[in-house]
Amino acid sequence: MTEKTLHIRTYADSSHANNKDLSTQLGFIVCLCDAEDKVAIIGYRSYKCRRFTRSALASKCHTFADAFDYSYLMKYDLEQLLDQRIPIQMCTDSKSLFDVIVRASMTSERRLMIDISATREAYERNEIADIGLIASEYNLSDCMTKIMTPKQLLNVLNSKKLCHPIKQFVIRKSSNQIEWPEKCLSSKRGECREIGNHTEDVVIRS
Repeated sequence: MTEKTLHIRTYADSSHANNKDLSTQLGFIVCLCDAEDKVAIIGYRSYKCRRFTRSALASKCHTFADAFDYSYLMKYDLEQLLDQRIPIQMCTDSKSLFDVIVRASMTSERRLMIDISATREAYERNEIADIGLIASEYNLSDCMTKIMTPKQLLNVLNSKKLCHPIKQFVIRKSSNQIEWPEKCLSSKRGECREIGNHTEDVVIRS
């Protein structure tokens, strides 16, 4: 792997009320990647949510926050070892969660406001370099929350390559953002459009 282009890419997922006791299963996978799409899985977890969640958005938010906390610890250790900046890219298949974080939209669930505010603050401080919206079929952590054949994960483990389409992501011109690989971007792109929210130079590309 190319040391200068190393970055962390984290996949988070949840299955709302999917267990026999109607509890929610959470899971995430943390990968170390480089600009040539080489990948090594450096962390993962599948666990039952300790809190009762009333919606799929709440479940997604909890696992996203936990996945970022784990990724940030890995980022800190790697930066100490390599003496260089290691950006974090977060991937989710939840459009509602993506919009809540990057568009500063509000949620009606008051219990989620703390977790969402903490995640949004990390995003604004560039502790999260970028957030990508992906299809569920490309979410590596999908198999961590439900009984299924982990086809995408097996492909990554066998090929040691990580490249898949990104449906939507955020371009922040003023940050030291690591770019998504060009071949991962959809060939059918919509026009970039500015959004008036907490970050002045944010545009959404789909």
